Amino acid sequence: MHKLFLPLVSNQTDRPRFGVIASGNPGLGIPWYNYIANACTQTGGGEYFPMVWGAAADRPGLACEGKPLLFLNEPEFANQANMTPVEAATLLYEYRNWSGRLYGFGAQHTSWEWFNAAMAAYEQKFRLPLPLTGIHLHVYTHNDLRLSDFTRWRLLADTRGWDIVVSEIGHLPIGETTAQDIASALPVILDMAIKELRPSYVFWFSLVNTGVEYNDGFHWSRTALYDKNGETVVGAAWMKYTRWRYRVKEN
Repeated sequence: MHKLFLPLVSNQTDRPRFGVIASGNPGLGIPWYNYIANACTQTGGGEYFPMVWGAAADRPGLACEGKPLLFLNEPEFANQANMTPVEAATLLYEYRNWSGRLYGFGAQHTSWEWFNAAMAAYEQKFRLPLPLTGIHLHVYTHNDLRLSDFTRWRLLADTRGWDIVVSEIGHLPIGETTAQDIASALPVILDMAIKELRPSYVFWFSLVNTGVEYNDGFHWSRTALYDKNGETVVGAAWMKYTRWRYRVKEN
């Protein structure tokens, strides 16, 4: 048996589409990505966003042409894509003619200075307008959720004619944080991000409990929407907020 997640259609025109960063097949109809750019031919995978994770990442294949492309994953951090603004700008130049929507730079919502430095580096080095059609950001509570941060991202998007994708969001399981803590914080985080950023897509971090830890104490088991025992407490909160439903089908 397996689960198929099906998004409920909302009548609210400003409501974003909700998706997941998946460690497995996320089911039908769900926007998703998994930090790589070569899953565009997978079947039953919903709406897939290929990602150029960093400088050494593979290029998206022909099957990805025309899809929305997420460009870079936290390049401002040494333990992630680890790129200077100039390096990011130089790599972005190679994707200037991407056939679909192009979102950069996968930075934390507090990394305003890095993002602006990358924009300036591109325009100064190549004397061309930025090829981006949108911003993709990571929003986490450990960085504090300040209205001023969100306001300037929305202003930048409006000024440039871009849309915004929140490509990661959540309450990091640092220290003694439990899955219940994350589930309880989820509506507040989403409410604020959606109201202030007005994103077109919002991605939750993890669909499936992989049974492994990620980076410094980040437990997939605390963030997953479901595991081998079924829906988790975080999954129940996510489904309630986003108004998803699911059905269980026989293999």
